[in-house]
Amino acid sequence: MYPDPKRVRHHRISTRLDDYEEQRWRRMCDQLGIQPATLLRDLAMAECVRWSVQPDRMQQQAANDPVMKDSA
Repeated sequence: MYPDPKRVRHHRISTRLDDYEEQRWRRMCDQLGIQPATLLRDLAMAECVRWSVQPDRMQQQAANDPVMKDSA
């Protein structure tokens, strides 16, 4: 059926956005002409790659980010 069954996307991750975040997200998706879930997956995977290249610096940066501190 599939050359690599592990490539079938069946894992789901949910997130919650407020009205302003959702509006901004939809506007970005509309401008790019891409589905919201596809854009989120692409951005998340790009961030994973970036994280794996420079993990120490990014972890330190995330710890100092005021947004991250507020959400903790």
